[in-house]
Amino acid sequence: MECIIDCKSLDDCKKIDSKKIHLLPCNIEYSGPAEVDSYFIIKDSKEKEKDQQVYISAFRGRGLKGIESEKTNNYTGYILKKYNVKDCYDEEYDDSVKNVLKAEKKFDSFMIWNHDYTPTINNNSCLQSLAWLEVASEINKF
Repeated sequence: MECIIDCKSLDDCKKIDSKKIHLLPCNIEYSGPAEVDSYFIIKDSKEKEKDQQVYISAFRGRGLKGIESEKTNNYTGYILKKYNVKDCYDEEYDDSVKNVLKAEKKFDSFMIWNHDYTPTINNNSCLQSLAWLEVASEINKF
């Protein structure tokens, strides 16, 4: 086993505002902190999508339209950070474990962005995936 999630960190991490977590329609070859609040300005638009507020912004000069994913009672998202097992002195792990993932923040919704058009369940695979989670949850009740 190469990696394990530190379950204690799931309870201890702080909740983060959904407007600070963004799923962008592009690939950014960087992983780490960024001054998002200074450069990624989000504005309300007059547009609504199924009673949901639509937001507008721009990234690298290209317009974006976004919505906040719907909050679900059954699921929580986590931002995980990878640590080398040698740096984790608070727990003992099996010798096969090389890395430990610890939760830094948790969230119950996030911003989903598209170029030029508002994300909907008909045109966005992430929203379709979230809908399938709800369908699976209903199916498992039987």
